Amino acid sequence: MSKPAIVLVDDENMVLMSLRIQLSRYLGNNYDIELAESGEEALEIFAELQANGVDIPLVISDQIMPRMRGDELLKKIHAQYPKTLKILLTGQASAEAVGNAVNFANLYRYITKPWEAADLRLTVTEALRTYAQEQQLAEQNEVLQKINEELKQLNAVLEQKVAERTVEMTIANTQLQEEIVERKLLEEKLRTSENKMRLFFEAMTNIILILDVQENIIENIEVAPTNPARLYTAEIDPISQTIEQFFQEESGEIWLKKIRHALDTQQIINYDYTLSLGEREVWFTAGIAPISEHSVIWVARDITERKQAEEALRIEQEKSERLLLNILPKLIANRLKQDQRLIGEWGGEAPIAEHFDDVTILFSDLVGFTPLSARLEPIALVNLLNQIFSDFDQLAQQHGVEKIKTIGDAYMVVGGLPTPMSNHAEAIAQMALDMQQSINRFQTDIGEPFKIRIGINTGPVIAGVIGRHKFIYDLWGDAVNVASRMESSGVPGRIQVTAATYERLKDQYLFEARGATFVKGKGEMMTYWLTGRKTIGT
Repeated sequence: MSKPAIVLVDDENMVLMSLRIQLSRYLGNNYDIELAESGEEALEIFAELQANGVDIPLVISDQIMPRMRGDELLKKIHAQYPKTLKILLTGQASAEAVGNAVNFANLYRYITKPWEAADLRLTVTEALRTYAQEQQLAEQNEVLQKINEELKQLNAVLEQKVAERTVEMTIANTQLQEEIVERKLLEEKLRTSENKMRLFFEAMTNIILILDVQENIIENIEVAPTNPARLYTAEIDPISQTIEQFFQEESGEIWLKKIRHALDTQQIINYDYTLSLGEREVWFTAGIAPISEHSVIWVARDITERKQAEEALRIEQEKSERLLLNILPKLIANRLKQDQRLIGEWGGEAPIAEHFDDVTILFSDLVGFTPLSARLEPIALVNLLNQIFSDFDQLAQQHGVEKIKTIGDAYMVVGGLPTPMSNHAEAIAQMALDMQQSINRFQTDIGEPFKIRIGINTGPVIAGVIGRHKFIYDLWGDAVNVASRMESSGVPGRIQVTAATYERLKDQYLFEARGATFVKGKGEMMTYWLTGRKTIGT
């Protein structure tokens, strides 16, 4: 089987070679890396790879190229190869180009030039993992849909059989009543008919009762000689236990109302109920059919297996619901579920891309975690990360902010979206301080305390849903990139914020001016250290 391919597109050969060397170092021999120096050449490579049955999980394209810009190329690739994830790599892309790529090419990520090797590695690794998870989720959804269809068909068949059996019993009962009236004239014929009916009922496992009701009181109960007991152990008599329910104070009142309703409307009433048979709870469905002004026939059958199947389906649906809420913010997940028209029109892709004028973004990174990962066993490493990030998740929920994603030992959270909030900067600042306290609970394998580096910025972003089968909610914009730079240019154990965030918080929080700091891709910026919250009298 051919290895999957990653396609790199840039009109500068030196950039292509640099990308190839870095990706080969990160990915080893697991992927073939194809190079194209123009959009036209990239499309030819895609066509050739598809013809050879080669999977293409990822394309990374420059924006500014002769003849065909990067966003135009990604839009064409998306139209023909919608499963391929797309990354736009450039230092000159306009907001319009990025918006086009997000809305029309399902852009996965936008990375500025010059890129950081660690950022490139994390982004590519996360993209490939996301692609693999999308494929797996698509297969699981297909299996669940198939199971759901089978359950629907089975339920339809069962309901049809109930209706047919009810009609059969009604006809049989009518015939039996006529034979009783004429028994003196047709005694021999009646005996023969009774023998046949006895054999017929003995072969049935339904509970069949004929009840006479006068002034809301059950005057008489006749029991059809069916054999439901063969479904249970010898000491269990479901017919007797059913009859007992008519004379229990709570259940008797409910059941009598059902019978009264069937008599008043002269229509068949269906009713599900449970009985405690032995050590288990058994479900029955009863068809209550009027046979005169004061009498009904009660036909009940065991539907425990159907109820168990329905419960299993409900549990699976809840699992799918929890999975969706783990991937998307609750507000976005609800929009996708409520507006199925959007998903249908876009072929399974969620056309959600919104601009937020004012949010606060936080990036954090565990200092020294990379060398630690080389010393720890994989399971120990994952368990440690899970404990740390679980604490961070609780803090995010406590402060009402939205976790966006984790990449390796990096953690990203934002305040002010998808539900706007006026105090997003305060919420993020307080969470950053709490994260510093939380990380003190953990130590490395050699007993040293962990340190965390945190960067915060406030500004406008684009937020949207990316993906075809597994939706992903992500952020784009210069404010996001600056927040990331605040973290990467910070100092272990400290929280670095931009002037925009400082202006929002200076009256409520304590700061130290760091001064003019060189920020890659931005030049010199005035930044500050967040050190704590002001108290009364400070």
